[in-house]
Amino acid sequence: MRFIDPKIFYWLILLLPLAAALVVRAGRRRREELARLLGRSDRTFAVRLSPAARRFRLLLIAAAMVLLVVAGARPYWSSQLLPSAERGRDVAVVFDVSKSMLAKDLPPSRLEHAKFLLRQLAARCPGDRLALVAFAGSAYPACPLTADPVAFDEYVNELSPDLVPVGGTDLEKALREAIRIFRSASGDRAVVLLTDGDELTGSGEKAVAELKAARIPLFIIGLGDPEHPTPLPDGSGVLR
Repeated sequence: MRFIDPKIFYWLILLLPLAAALVVRAGRRRREELARLLGRSDRTFAVRLSPAARRFRLLLIAAAMVLLVVAGARPYWSSQLLPSAERGRDVAVVFDVSKSMLAKDLPPSRLEHAKFLLRQLAARCPGDRLALVAFAGSAYPACPLTADPVAFDEYVNELSPDLVPVGGTDLEKALREAIRIFRSASGDRAVVLLTDGDELTGSGEKAVAELKAARIPLFIIGLGDPEHPTPLPDGSGVLR
């Protein structure tokens, strides 16, 4: 038998003398209590004592303490190397939530169509950790890296233009937010960008250069039908 944490046996050096001192103190208090109740006359025969039962109880308590310390040392008899599934890639999904995503040239809308594609991506990437960045004129980390598909799907359901009140399309801020998420990640990484328009502010080329220098691939999914221009709904739902 071997132990993973044998240093815990040092606790026995402290516990056993402490337990012995407590036993002696308890015995002294028991005798004093009997003397106080019955006096020191020969009437002590009225109390039936069982020294053997008491010693057996103390032995059980001591054995329990020793076994607890042994269990804390984590004993084992042998070890075996088992194959484990390798962790997948860390993927940061950069998702455009600008108001233009409400256009309906991709039914029911570009936004809902992009959510459908994202759910398909998550379903086909078991073992990968996914993060979510929502962006328009600014960027918002909607979901940290997670391997929980249920939790990720809940964050996908919440994607809407209301998450980022600043209008526009700033790819630079969005991609830099993805790079920031990867600071706590290692191994294979990738960025997936879902957007429907050109960059209106910022300089996405600088962020792309940083991704290239870090050897992080960028995959871009464009949304919309260029052959069928579609009016966009304003805040009141009117098409313009």
